[in-house]
Amino acid sequence: LPYRDTFFNFAVIFPVIFILVLLFAAYYLRKRLGFLSFSILFFLITLLPVLNIIPTMNFMADRFLYIPSVIVSLIFTSVILKYYSEKNVNIIYAVFAVILMGYSYLTIARNADWKTNDALFMSADNRPGTVTYVNIGNIYANKQQYDAAETYYRKALDLRKEVVLANNNLGKVFMIKGNFDSAYSYMYKAYLLDTLSPEPMHALAQLHASFDKIPEAISWLEKIKKITPGYMNSDKMLVELKTKQMMGTQPKLNPNDTKKAAMLEQSSYNNYQAKNYDKAIEELTQLLKINPSGAPGYYNNIGMCYLESARYKDAIKNFTLAVEAKPDFAAAYNNLGDCYEKMGDKQKAKENYQRALDIDPNNQNAKANLERVK
Repeated sequence: LPYRDTFFNFAVIFPVIFILVLLFAAYYLRKRLGFLSFSILFFLITLLPVLNIIPTMNFMADRFLYIPSVIVSLIFTSVILKYYSEKNVNIIYAVFAVILMGYSYLTIARNADWKTNDALFMSADNRPGTVTYVNIGNIYANKQQYDAAETYYRKALDLRKEVVLANNNLGKVFMIKGNFDSAYSYMYKAYLLDTLSPEPMHALAQLHASFDKIPEAISWLEKIKKITPGYMNSDKMLVELKTKQMMGTQPKLNPNDTKKAAMLEQSSYNNYQAKNYDKAIEELTQLLKINPSGAPGYYNNIGMCYLESARYKDAIKNFTLAVEAKPDFAAAYNNLGDCYEKMGDKQKAKENYQRALDIDPNNQNAKANLERVK
């Protein structure tokens, strides 16, 4: 039903009067017909979540009518029993038989609507409702019939402008059509309507990423991380975009630098193996200047040199730089845990070992380390 913005409307006044009449009837009949009075009050209580005198996010649906329908049956039965007599017993049986057959037919017929989700939603096509229209719009969107999807999302917004999913999904349609401005307008409105919902934030991140607006996409993903970590693989998307951003800002190496970097990498490894840690650190520091795109690995290796020479604070500093440059660097988190463990801080050691396992569940070193610390 369309939302009303004033109480001075027949669609609002009538149900309010109806409810007041029922309440008065329940009070009036409390001693004369206590069973009926109880049933009326129970009926109103069961409908409270969806009365929507003050608009809420709960809408009338089949599932909300199961208990009220039982109560209506009790009311009907109580009235019948009130006037039951030997003279009208056959009429009462006949009425019940008709009701039973009618509802039996409706129950069987309804199964066709419940066959699939799509069939269920489409069965409500001729019954205006924001949820109905959004669901039908989603069906068409999943079939890549975006013009039809747009039509239904707009129908939902015609009923109520403040429907978060209708605004958000309409924005997605415009994103697919390549219209950034319209997509952003609807998605951002959805975000303003519910600033704690991760769905509009994720859509805005996708929108900016698809138009190569990487910093803006990262900003929206960071918001999601604070509210709903891991929502729809947003953490993975964040890492990928940060990597892309970092790679995009790094100049490509010329042939001479590439050759020099390869030589330094081999030399630093040899010095590490020979326990010439200071020399290895010097060469790795040079590599940071020559090839900044390899920073996560170089910081990690510098940290390893400090770790092996028991300079734990310097090691922690470099391992931290490694995970800042590459947030999904499981090995660097494991190395951080090793440092903290050697320094006697078992809590931080456990946290970093666990972080390494969260990123890479098959990391055997982190598994063994975590078990040992526990």
